[in-house]
Amino acid sequence: MPYFQFVDIFLFLGAGHAVFLAIALWRIPKDDAKANRILAVILLLVAAMLAGRVIYIRFSVPWIVRWSLFLDVVIFLFGPLCYAYFKQLTNTSSSSKWRSFGHYIPALMHLAFFAVLYIGFSQKEYFQLLSGGQLSIPFIIIEGSAIFLNLLYWILSLQLIINYRKKSREQLSFKQPQISYIYFLQVSILLSILLWLSTFTYYNLFGVFILDISYDTVWIIMPVLIYLIGYFAIKQPQIFRISEIKNDHKEKKRLSPYQLQSLVTNLNSLIEKDKIYLKADLTLQHLAHLTSTSTHDLSWFLNHEYKTNFYDYINQHRVQEFISKLEKKEHKKYTLLALSHAVGFNSKSTFNKAFKIITNETPSGYIKKLDMQY
Repeated sequence: MPYFQFVDIFLFLGAGHAVFLAIALWRIPKDDAKANRILAVILLLVAAMLAGRVIYIRFSVPWIVRWSLFLDVVIFLFGPLCYAYFKQLTNTSSSSKWRSFGHYIPALMHLAFFAVLYIGFSQKEYFQLLSGGQLSIPFIIIEGSAIFLNLLYWILSLQLIINYRKKSREQLSFKQPQISYIYFLQVSILLSILLWLSTFTYYNLFGVFILDISYDTVWIIMPVLIYLIGYFAIKQPQIFRISEIKNDHKEKKRLSPYQLQSLVTNLNSLIEKDKIYLKADLTLQHLAHLTSTSTHDLSWFLNHEYKTNFYDYINQHRVQEFISKLEKKEHKKYTLLALSHAVGFNSKSTFNKAFKIITNETPSGYIKKLDMQY
């Protein structure tokens, strides 16, 4: 009779939680439906790995050991699926087909290899090969390849996120809370890969099997990650929906004098008279529509004429509006957070960072200097 430890119960609970989250994500309608479904598939695979890990350790009978090798195909699916998830989340899936067959060739090769072992050798012959060390090199190659591919897909995913963040500064006037969630996932995945790499290296180079890391640490990371995804889903459901960034591949062109003058007039009116920057969800696309121009031309104008991007341009006006409120002593009546929201900022951290960059002062430091003048 197998003996279950606390970590086994923890892993089983993680597997159950993963299944629950996968079902919930699959049912989220409309925005980012594809991204949520990819994440649901990832969670189901993680659930299978967690449950399979406990069964493999606690029920080490021959037929379970042999069949578990097929389940290990997950290690070749995790990287491509995470990459596909980030591509959908950052709206870059149209530029490259994540369903490309090439991404899943390693997983198919893994299945084919173990299918040959399963069909070509009896259970007794298989364990003779295993105990005799004839399978050591193939297993090292398989695990090493999986680690390398997961690290490669992690790097590709990080490039997607960096490019998305760069584009968002061109088209959005606010910092999306989803970015923190995405970075959290990236750090968690990297930590898992590095722990996996350390156990692989120690065992194959030094013959040291670090049980505490390989089992009680690495496998606990997955359910903890699942619990935190669930926490984010409950506290901030909007993290599963991210604002679209338009890809504009048109060749840059200068505006005619008439177009330039019209744009300047419309933009100045919206900024100075209508104070359009007070809208917390203002985007480049919306401002371009109001100025009767294209996002491409408006972005070109800000970059070349004002030497700035949309994000910094809008936040500069928000900071100036905030300073105007300070000069009117509105900070005596309202909190700084309330004032920052009133001028269009949607988070305290974004406001503090923008204020520091533009004034070279913290908000509180600026207020102290201002109060000393009166």
